[in-house]
Amino acid sequence: MNKITIIDVAKAAGVSKSTVSRVISGKGRISEQTKNNILDVMRKLDYHPNAIARSLVYSKTFNIGIVMPASRDDFYKSSFFQNSIRGISTIARNHNYDVLISSSSNDVDVVKKFINLNKVDGVILMRAYENDECLKILSASKLPFVLIGTAEGYDDIYHVDNDNFSASYDLTNYMISKCDGGVAFVASGKGTSVSKARFAGYRQAFEDSPFPLHDDHIILSDDLDFLKEYVTKLLSCPTPPKGFITLDDNICLLVIGIIKELHLEIPRDVKIASFNNSPFTKLFSPPITAVEIFSETLGESACQTIIDAIEGNAPPKRTVIDHQINYRTSTSTVSFFEDCLP
Repeated sequence: MNKITIIDVAKAAGVSKSTVSRVISGKGRISEQTKNNILDVMRKLDYHPNAIARSLVYSKTFNIGIVMPASRDDFYKSSFFQNSIRGISTIARNHNYDVLISSSSNDVDVVKKFINLNKVDGVILMRAYENDECLKILSASKLPFVLIGTAEGYDDIYHVDNDNFSASYDLTNYMISKCDGGVAFVASGKGTSVSKARFAGYRQAFEDSPFPLHDDHIILSDDLDFLKEYVTKLLSCPTPPKGFITLDDNICLLVIGIIKELHLEIPRDVKIASFNNSPFTKLFSPPITAVEIFSETLGESACQTIIDAIEGNAPPKRTVIDHQINYRTSTSTVSFFEDCLP
């Protein structure tokens, strides 16, 4: 069977090819009766404009570019990026857009190619850093973009995020009550907005509590070997922290590994809580208390925002997605095995 073309639609509808093109593009003055007749013919013939035809008709690529972090490990090891992209892809598909995922050792080169080669109609940035060059380049261009996250000094851009400060503040308050104030904070990604916001929430919770904040309980580094060495020493000292808050589930796994190496038991000897609520936190023994940030919803909202911006629908500049703390055995007052007893 030959592929249906716009010419076939025009003949079946009894109109010119240009009239069909105007219906597809939504441009030009066409009567409602003629428009409905053409759309009905397109449905009956199962006609779908190909990507090139759509681009020519609409003067758009119908592509959305996603700029991933430079490190591939971030994507493969983090459920956050996987779930966010699932959300982005769902909304893009519903609006007949395709997604171009680009990751290289240089985010700036990716952004420049998206802009200069006219490959996409809009861009979704999956992460922002301090003094982010990608944000500067995109802000100076006419290409619509949205950031999943928050960037200081860029209040006028589209961004979708959790209230990471409040999420961390809430989790820290809970952990302080469980650990009599002895709670350490372990994080990588010092230059990212999410790391800074979560640390700020942790610090503010201690300032609002009767317990002192110990400087040696703050472990911030992108060097995972350093994090492992420091946490090991901290847990081996005479007065170790009674609990840990980790930036994400990858750091949580690292700390759990150290706890097990030292033959300590969660939650009897040390309690632990994390962010992102990836599947391992529910399946681990014992299950880990974790903040659900709804990363798939973040992706859906970011994609809807960029599509609205592309199509001139004036989306809100800032969208905040709620968080939810899932309380599990890793922060309980009894051991996992005691908790399982009838």
